[in-house]
Amino acid sequence: MADAGNAQAQFNLAVLYEEGRGVDADPSKAAYWNTRAVESEYPPALHNFALSLLAEKRNVEAINYLRQAAEKNFAASQYTLGKIHQFGIGVPENPDLAFQYIEKAAKSGLVKAQYNLGKMYRDGYGINVDDTASALWFEMAADRGYSKAQNSISSKYGMGQGVTRDDVQALKWAILAARSGIKGAIQKEEYFRARMDAEKIQKAEALAENFKKKK
Repeated sequence: MADAGNAQAQFNLAVLYEEGRGVDADPSKAAYWNTRAVESEYPPALHNFALSLLAEKRNVEAINYLRQAAEKNFAASQYTLGKIHQFGIGVPENPDLAFQYIEKAAKSGLVKAQYNLGKMYRDGYGINVDDTASALWFEMAADRGYSKAQNSISSKYGMGQGVTRDDVQALKWAILAARSGIKGAIQKEEYFRARMDAEKIQKAEALAENFKKKK
């Protein structure tokens, strides 16, 4: 299929050679097939090639390939461009563009973009502060099992910021974040437990125990 020009097959073959899956690892063959997929403008290949260029500090070229993939709605490239504009990597820092790209990636379903969009709304980076929108995106990522978002939405419920205060939900999310080793989550869990009665604690523990990630 790759020989016949199928870009997805070319990219997958590059990954197999890169990782040595089913064949001996062969970086030269991996590069050859990824280049073929890049020539076909296959978004994952464009993205991976851009990352290799970023590693070599060839930022301008990398951004060009990322933009090509982002225009094809490839969420990982949209997110990476957002971070590039946020931290001024090879370009001046641009909060507005950073927000626009990360918002696109979040709406495309990239969970870490959803978490970062929540942070942007929380901090007023590239957009006006909006506690309700921040909580919405944090909870969306938290529901999908993203631990940092679980820690953040726990605080939102604990303070009633952007959502109605709910100690049960706050403790549930703190328990889940603590299980993943998120810094400060254990202390947060202890704080919520100290201000809750036994019945509410038991309810929160049950919710945490029965939590299942949403797709």
